[in-house]
Amino acid sequence: MRQLALDFPESRGFSTEDSLHPVEGSELGSVFKTGKPFVLRTQADVMSEWSAYAVRAESIESGCALPLISRNRTLGVLTLCSRVEHAFSPEDVDFLMRAAGQVAIAVENALAYREIPFFSVSTRLPRTSGQVGSGNPSKDVTNYKVPEGRNGR
Repeated sequence: MRQLALDFPESRGFSTEDSLHPVEGSELGSVFKTGKPFVLRTQADVMSEWSAYAVRAESIESGCALPLISRNRTLGVLTLCSRVEHAFSPEDVDFLMRAAGQVAIAVENALAYREIPFFSVSTRLPRTSGQVGSGNPSKDVTNYKVPEGRNGR
């Protein structure tokens, strides 16, 4: 899995955006595959070698990895960490699971928006003395059309 975003001002440099994390044999991979959260109450809860190294390198004491699920599809994993042991209560995890569901919807919408070509260049309209638009084809919506088979949404 690729870490796409990171907000960790006190990072010691081990965790970085765009880093790769193993799926097989890792807590994050388990969350991604099973759709169930993983709660790290203390460093002793870490099972995989890679996660143990990461937790020690960043001095993480507790954490919570939550699946980002939308429409019965796991899109990724949201991870929250703390340098305090037992930072996430069962009530916190319940709330964070609901929040992760909302984040998953936002991620899915962003992915869909990026994948759908809303406009494609069409045949230029002939320009006449009574032309429509600014005269700059790159700015004129009249020079674009919704691709065939799309309903414009």
